[in-house]
Amino acid sequence: MKNKGLKLLIGLVLLAVLFANYETDIKSYFFTSTSSIHIYEETLDNNINNKSIHSGGVAAWITHGNKKLWKVINPNKIMSNTVKLNAARNEWEPFQVLVEAQETLNNLTITATDLNDESGNIIVSPIIYRQHYVNITDTANATYGHTGYVPDALIPIIHPVTGSATSGLYGGNTFNLKAGDREAFWFDIYINKDVLPGIYHGTVTVKAEGLPHKEVTVQLEVFDVTLPSKKNLLACFQMDLESISKLHSIKDNNSAEAFNLGNKYEQMLHEHYINNWSPVLGWDYSLNGLEVSIVDGKVVVDWSEYDKLVEPYMNGSVFTDKVPSQCLFAPYWLPIKNTNGEITTDHITLKNYENIDIDLFKQYLTELARHFHDKGWLQRTFFFYFDEPFLNEWKYDAFMKVSNIVKQEVPDLKIMITDGYRNTYSLTNKDFNKNIDVWDPITFQIYDIETLKFYKQRKEQGDLNMWCQTLANSNSNPNKGMINLFPEYDMPFHRMWGILSWSFGFQAIEWWQTVYFNKKVKNYDPWVSAKTISGFKQPINGDGRLFYPGTKNSVGIEVPISSLRMKSVREAIEDYEYLYILDKKSSLSAVDISNVVTFDEIKSRNMKHPTAMGKKTWYWWESDPDAIMEFKAQMLQTIVSSK
Repeated sequence: MKNKGLKLLIGLVLLAVLFANYETDIKSYFFTSTSSIHIYEETLDNNINNKSIHSGGVAAWITHGNKKLWKVINPNKIMSNTVKLNAARNEWEPFQVLVEAQETLNNLTITATDLNDESGNIIVSPIIYRQHYVNITDTANATYGHTGYVPDALIPIIHPVTGSATSGLYGGNTFNLKAGDREAFWFDIYINKDVLPGIYHGTVTVKAEGLPHKEVTVQLEVFDVTLPSKKNLLACFQMDLESISKLHSIKDNNSAEAFNLGNKYEQMLHEHYINNWSPVLGWDYSLNGLEVSIVDGKVVVDWSEYDKLVEPYMNGSVFTDKVPSQCLFAPYWLPIKNTNGEITTDHITLKNYENIDIDLFKQYLTELARHFHDKGWLQRTFFFYFDEPFLNEWKYDAFMKVSNIVKQEVPDLKIMITDGYRNTYSLTNKDFNKNIDVWDPITFQIYDIETLKFYKQRKEQGDLNMWCQTLANSNSNPNKGMINLFPEYDMPFHRMWGILSWSFGFQAIEWWQTVYFNKKVKNYDPWVSAKTISGFKQPINGDGRLFYPGTKNSVGIEVPISSLRMKSVREAIEDYEYLYILDKKSSLSAVDISNVVTFDEIKSRNMKHPTAMGKKTWYWWESDPDAIMEFKAQMLQTIVSSK
């Protein structure tokens, strides 16, 4: 008994010494709930009025666009009276302003000037959005996810298309605030291709009836760098007209009203460098007006309606910047013999995949290849007939059956699969790997360095690698600090998708839906409830939705409304572009990317806030919003100095 007690005492002493020596290492490996709460409390404002640096009337603070202004923050710790920004030409650069009422405010307005340099050159004043907060009652990841009121929807004060003030339940260009209330605003500056390099200054003014106004200032340094309009990180996200119609209470999703509204959604995606899976109809890409018939055993395809709908997007004529869509999923047509020997066209299932009429399918593929080649679309087309086969093993066999035919008939058509390299099937069937042109692994399938070596080798060979965020992606494991598009996470969890894509060897990103409509919830209203998906044990907030439906009731007009997460995806794509330019200039080594993503635990200690991939982590990434902005400035400076 005494020996056991002595051994226990010695063990405890050794454990204490070990913990003291390796406390830093442990913190690097585990980003625990405790550390998250500590960092969170540093920015808390437990007594809004007493903490303010202002006294009476209107208070205002300003900051960049890479952090979320939670309702409970202490703005004195993370904001100031001036924000300094850096940008290239042909780039969007955002900032944010938080307004607080220290007494009752009536008819509050917020305006922004043009930005001017010392020589009188001008950058047009930013577009102003009011941030709409949605209540998050529960999150599946308490380590990283916030609960309470979370900012997400961005409602323009003045609609950029109509030029008029928005209205309805959530719109407007004037506000009444009670003492202690806050409003957050998002500002989007576009720096066009003709802007001269230099430092530009502008002012944001907040006024309330009968009170002195408050001003905050923005300084923007424009570098002698121009981003290309066609971005090098391909973003291919789903959007479908049926969901848009339901969100806007349009009964006929084939009506002119639905298509006109769908075009507005397409335009907004495009403005954020995002391509729809298939223009106009998205998920249901078997439609889009395509007519396929079998006449005397021959496949006949009528492309007239399909071309009328799709071509304006594929040639760019429908877009303001005239940049064509870079993503088109091949129209889904698969001839299946039913039990009576008749030909039907259907999606592949476990029961029918053995019954494909190979001859008819070959004819269709030949016709598709001819038409898409003539149109100049073939190199932008993806053959995507199989979704997440790791969920249904029979899909691997079905994939082999169909992809063998595609490879034989249309070798230039890119075959895509939403699965990760080194899955169970690919390890035992080498031909499976040969048939895949575009791997599209789920984020949680990027799980070790050996897997990433494969994708990097493919990139060096000129192949395309894509990775996606699927339904409920990485949200349920509290130990995993993976990037995502859930609204309760801070901005870096969305924005780092671009830098991580470059670091991991991916040239494309994909998301399963942007306008998800929950049919199972009665009176479904995205403006009120953040929960999108039914049937999961954990709460799934904002999944499959980057848009909010701007309706006459909500904002006074039927339009799409963007989100903070959509803006962050845009910023992620621009970050990738900087790395692409640096690489082309052979200057990438001058930028220490290990400051923001590293596989070295020792180097991760240089980060302001290293976030670990998982409990047994194999990479760390920077989740401090300010540090990412500093890295962006470093990239810009390096590009200019390398000329």
